[in-house]
Amino acid sequence: MVSRPDRKHFSHFLTILLEKLFVNSHLFCWNVYCATAKKRITLGSLVLPSFMIEAVIFDVDGTLVDSVDLHAKAWQRAFGKFGKHVSFGAIRRQIGKGSDQLLPVFFSKKELKDLGEEIDDYRGDVFKKEYLPRVKAFPKVRELFERILQDDKQIALASSAKPDELKTYRENLQCRRFDSG
Repeated sequence: MVSRPDRKHFSHFLTILLEKLFVNSHLFCWNVYCATAKKRITLGSLVLPSFMIEAVIFDVDGTLVDSVDLHAKAWQRAFGKFGKHVSFGAIRRQIGKGSDQLLPVFFSKKELKDLGEEIDDYRGDVFKKEYLPRVKAFPKVRELFERILQDDKQIALASSAKPDELKTYRENLQCRRFDSG
């Protein structure tokens, strides 16, 4: 149980909280109090000091929407098309990196020079056509957003996703009114 987070430890606490919210797909019952807070935000039994939070920034892929395995499958298909057979697990461990960082893990500099852009484009096409329609929001995301907004806090979505992918994610989240970066 976490109790009485101070400013120094609040960032760590929030990271752990968000991880638990989305990894376990349901809200935990936390009793969190801050002795110096004049007002508290309550989310279920979660209580956060309100003076510390004005906005919440969320990454999208793998945080709000369940897309990590689908990205890995698209990369695996692209690698196979270009003669590189890599296990799903090896690729999945690299998800979160942009193609500029992911491709050099599996391809030589010469291969990247010759095929890098073509591999990346092919993966993008496969993802959009076959996997993007299957991306779903994690449970309780909408409720979390509504609760944050109820307390007059701002929500921002940060993503390196391509604009058309981000549009689909926002539709899945039913959150047209949130910012994106």
